[in-house]
Amino acid sequence: MGATLQAQIIQDGSIYSRFGLGDLYEQSHAQGQGMGHSGVAIGSAYYLSLNNPASLASQAITRFGTSYNFQGNILKDGQKQSHLLNGSFSALQFAFPIKERKLSLGFSYQPFSQVQYHVEHSDSIRATTTEPRINYVVSYEGSGGLQGFDTALGYKVNDAISVGAGLRLYNGNIEHLQRTGYVPTDFAETLVTQRTSLHGVAPKLGLIIQ
Repeated sequence: MGATLQAQIIQDGSIYSRFGLGDLYEQSHAQGQGMGHSGVAIGSAYYLSLNNPASLASQAITRFGTSYNFQGNILKDGQKQSHLLNGSFSALQFAFPIKERKLSLGFSYQPFSQVQYHVEHSDSIRATTTEPRINYVVSYEGSGGLQGFDTALGYKVNDAISVGAGLRLYNGNIEHLQRTGYVPTDFAETLVTQRTSLHGVAPKLGLIIQ
């Protein structure tokens, strides 16, 4: 009877990123995350977020913002334990006023999703009942993801109402790899790869009423 072992390699991402577009990034900047993501509707000259284009309307000076995420997990399965540490750049934003506190233009780059995993499965097979078992290891690996590039315009209608509109360009590549190796090494290693290129455009609209 064959034995099965599954192991998540340390410093790789979640195995769930094997399915779909990958693990989604938090679509927020450092200030918004610090407020529990409740800051998407704040209109302030000291606050920059292209997640809501209407927030750009209050810009008085040229502003630049960036953020970085760090996450640590401990995974346990019975007596087995592994640590997963992952840090990633999450946003780069830039905006400047065309007309102070009235009309502003902004640009941003934000990773949208990430595919990053490395899992191994080991077992053994037997060609016939009289031959010895052959051990093999199947390795599943994935990399890539989607990136988002934004441009947006915010306009303050009056002291109470701000509106905004923008466009996001999605672009990225996702690669899945399946490698099978045998022991003894008399058998050739097999390798199957799948690469997908993704592109898309999505509009963005925003409204802030104060």
